[in-house]
Amino acid sequence: MRIVFDDTKRPLAAAKLLARHADQVSLSEAQQAIARAAGYRDWHELKNSIGLKLSVSPHDDVNTVKYFILHVADALKCEQGDVQYALTKSRLFSLTLERNLSLRAIICRELFFGPSERGAVGALVRVPALRGGELGYLKPDVDGYSRILYNSGFGGCASTEVITPKVTPEDFTPSILWLPYGYWRVSDGSIVAFSRDYKPLWRINKGVAEPTNPWEWIPDICEEFWFREIARSTTWSYGPARDLAMNFLAENRIFEAPRLVDAMPFLFEQGEKNVDGAVKRLEKSKLNTGRASTTPIKKFERVSELKEGRSYPFIDFPVGDEISMQLRLEQRGWRIAHRLPVQVADLPPVRDGYSRWYGLDWIRGSNTEI
Repeated sequence: MRIVFDDTKRPLAAAKLLARHADQVSLSEAQQAIARAAGYRDWHELKNSIGLKLSVSPHDDVNTVKYFILHVADALKCEQGDVQYALTKSRLFSLTLERNLSLRAIICRELFFGPSERGAVGALVRVPALRGGELGYLKPDVDGYSRILYNSGFGGCASTEVITPKVTPEDFTPSILWLPYGYWRVSDGSIVAFSRDYKPLWRINKGVAEPTNPWEWIPDICEEFWFREIARSTTWSYGPARDLAMNFLAENRIFEAPRLVDAMPFLFEQGEKNVDGAVKRLEKSKLNTGRASTTPIKKFERVSELKEGRSYPFIDFPVGDEISMQLRLEQRGWRIAHRLPVQVADLPPVRDGYSRWYGLDWIRGSNTEI
């Protein structure tokens, strides 16, 4: 597949945004990754294609956009969220806010949750007796108790009350991770939109919106406003308050997902109970620049270092760090296939304090030796 652009303006803008927002990515590296994702050998070949008839309409095909995001993120070893922001902000792909959020949920399902199966982490479920049967993501707990991530936050119930729909619903990005709850006016003249958990989402300065890190401390706040109070509503995730928040995003031309959405997988780590903890894990993962995990990898005997181009029967992660370790492996070119045991003889026992994930597959190339 090859995408032919009318000019280099938008691809170049996307590359510049990537170089600015992704960790340790140069402009030339970003250009090269975008060119290859579009089907070219390099940036020079992409430039030479300018003026030819479009062979693909990228904004009409979700699978094309998803492939593009994953290909660029893999090539640059950076976050999928940073790539999606750059591609959307530059208008390389014409995505509405709704489609951006849907795409983030689809990628999260593919990379972290896997199929929405009964009892699985991240399965889409309903509890008829609660919230009118609202759809949510399952986080199985202990002693017959489950937690469910709904649109506006976590809820809990007995595991026996959980129902998995026969027809799998579409994934969604919970409002608690992207919908502004209000905004601050800061002494420097900027406005900072914040989430329900008071995590900064966007900084708007002189009419330009920039994403903020959700762990960032915002000093010198002069005034604080809440859409729920402005709307005189008791709710924030739907009704008049939500309408005001959506208008705020539209007026400031914000059609992308904020970085707080990157924290969603961490909400499902064992022992994690709220957005604050997930954000701390996200910050910790950002400090790791894609280097290989030091977690012991075993293949019949203990292996001290992963070898690119190889797959492994399983990997043992420290309990509580599964998602952050998985993110690092994804950045290097591996993917966890499943959590079910594989039929391999003489596997060593799982050590205390570790959880075992099976099927560490090399996906960057075609070599999958075991």
